Amino acid sequence: MDTYPPKTIENTANRWLALDVLRGLSIFGMLFSAIVPTGILPGWMYHVQNPAPLHTLNSAIPGISWVDWVFPLFIFCMGAAIPLAGRRRVEKRGQFFSRLLKRFLLLWAFAYLVTLLDPSQVRGKLDLMIPFSFYEVHVSSYDVQAIVLIGFLALFALFHYVKPSSKRIWIRAAGVCVILGIIALFHFGYGVPFDLHRRDFIILLLAFLYLFGSLIWYVTRDCTWGRLVFLAGVIGISFLSKETGFDLWLNAHKSASWIFNMEEIYYLLLLIPATWVGDYMGGYLGWRGQKDTITESPPVGHLFYILLGMLLVFLCLGLYLRWNEWILVGVSLSVLLLCLIISRNSSRNLFPLIVLAATLLLIGLLMDPYEGGIKKVPATFSYCLTMGGISMILLLFFHYICRLLPGSFFVRTLSRAGANPLISYLLVGSCFVPLLNLTFLIDIYKAAFPPESPWIGACSAFIFGLLIIYLVSNLSRKGIFWRV
Repeated sequence: MDTYPPKTIENTANRWLALDVLRGLSIFGMLFSAIVPTGILPGWMYHVQNPAPLHTLNSAIPGISWVDWVFPLFIFCMGAAIPLAGRRRVEKRGQFFSRLLKRFLLLWAFAYLVTLLDPSQVRGKLDLMIPFSFYEVHVSSYDVQAIVLIGFLALFALFHYVKPSSKRIWIRAAGVCVILGIIALFHFGYGVPFDLHRRDFIILLLAFLYLFGSLIWYVTRDCTWGRLVFLAGVIGISFLSKETGFDLWLNAHKSASWIFNMEEIYYLLLLIPATWVGDYMGGYLGWRGQKDTITESPPVGHLFYILLGMLLVFLCLGLYLRWNEWILVGVSLSVLLLCLIISRNSSRNLFPLIVLAATLLLIGLLMDPYEGGIKKVPATFSYCLTMGGISMILLLFFHYICRLLPGSFFVRTLSRAGANPLISYLLVGSCFVPLLNLTFLIDIYKAAFPPESPWIGACSAFIFGLLIIYLVSNLSRKGIFWRV
């Protein structure tokens, strides 16, 4: 019988199942939102500030849709995972810092490899267009597709986890040689410029958030108030940057912004509270076998999590439809107070997490009228704090699902995919797109997105996203992981 977790590297790390499920959900949301047909679906199917039909950025539009939840959910998961992994190395200070520097540099390199292995960067005889949200993917000649596919396979030598051995360094050296050969081939053979500005901004942002967040956690790992001081400092720096226009000035100067952007600071408002969650759950609920008593009293326990689920739906609708902030605050406060009463009486374990989630969410909602409303670009205080509270509530909800249905297909698939995010990020553009073209199946794929039936295309994108998640889940089950 198939069991979870599989007997792989994931068993050696005390992983928090709900955290992997939430990360897997964010990865699926990323895939689904990137593939849906552009410009012809209702506005809630896209980023609010990239409205249909042109999908050009308009930072003046307030509000967020479910699509705007995806990225902060992933940042939250990364922040909560920092203490879970860091505690194992904190006793050996050198090991912690060497691992931190290694992961940061590998993530930084991955940000450039993502753009390198993008076939749309090289134009050739073949010029097909594949429907991806917000941009057109133009597919180049078949030789380019083959080279990109080879590069994707070479990344296994760099990022696939293998036990330390004498062969490991030679495997990685071979992968580096192949990747450098592809860079040289694209530059000298296909005229692709080597530009430091050509990097994946999302991965680069995650790299710096991981670096700054890990350092802050390490310094304050045994001092809650110290971490609160850092959070206050981030708020102060962010406020000064926004008020003085420093963030806009920095974005205009590409010589500096290619490596540093103020969003690397703004999103710490979301990541730092997530490290508190990781510390608390990792030290109390996650590894020591203590049961969450709220699941032992079904009538009360179910009511608690049903209320959380209803609140999430309410917030998703209210933040997109721009309901009055006092309505959002009033309903949220009422639901969270009821949840606090329930958790206080039946499960003191969850009480601090509900308090933290309520604090972030309510402060974020109250700040909505400022900075022109809640926005993803540039990330507002309201956006970071509100999404911090929402992420925490979602994590608690999936904590319940994982305990209620621990061996279900849903939990196993999302958790395995969530434990393997790097492959998921690159699998579509650098593996499936070349394969579809080299096997001449691209016409079948395009037929699943008929322009006259946008909802059929949306259903196709949903199914395609599920297939990607299922494939990554099976790779994880077989012990095939990309690690930095």
